[in-house]
Amino acid sequence: DLGKDKHFKLLLQSIFHTTKGVGDFHAACLLPIINLSPQNLQHLKGLDFIENSLAPPDTKLHILEGLSDLELSLLIAAARLDIILDTDTCNFNMAYDEYTALASRVRLQSSASGAAAVGAGSKIWGREVGLGAWERLAEYGLIFPAVGGATGAAGNSGTRDVGRMGRMFRIDVGLEEIWQSTPNLGTVMTKWCREI
Repeated sequence: DLGKDKHFKLLLQSIFHTTKGVGDFHAACLLPIINLSPQNLQHLKGLDFIENSLAPPDTKLHILEGLSDLELSLLIAAARLDIILDTDTCNFNMAYDEYTALASRVRLQSSASGAAAVGAGSKIWGREVGLGAWERLAEYGLIFPAVGGATGAAGNSGTRDVGRMGRMFRIDVGLEEIWQSTPNLGTVMTKWCREI
């Protein structure tokens, strides 16, 4: 009886406490129900729903591999600030300043050694391009607005961009998760994740 199965109850509780989405429940049920046959109709267990689910993964770490170098750089910078400043929030301006400091250091070290600064971590993108990348990180759910964060003067068109750049966010991933979940991160960004 599925009503008494602890795995099935855990699945239902997980859906209820996260999305409350009927579509998520249907996705979790699709493969187990498709695999039913008259012979195994009585043997359906809650574990079948968890192991054979089409539901999205619990974390967003799978998104990291598809991020651009700039998006990854800003995410790493924000995660570094989480440790450096011992705070759980930052804004675009803070993350962008950390990113430019890191990228400038790479360029300086490359020029000091006589090598050309190329690849991820050496290019410094402009503030507006960076803001677009930061906003995409929010769309992906890797950063999310902090409750009660500074949002700027909403009605003043002259400070609208300052509000977008100054809005406080929480980072949903840590440095260790970034470098462990992104196999093609590259040596420069891996170093940013591992050395504070």
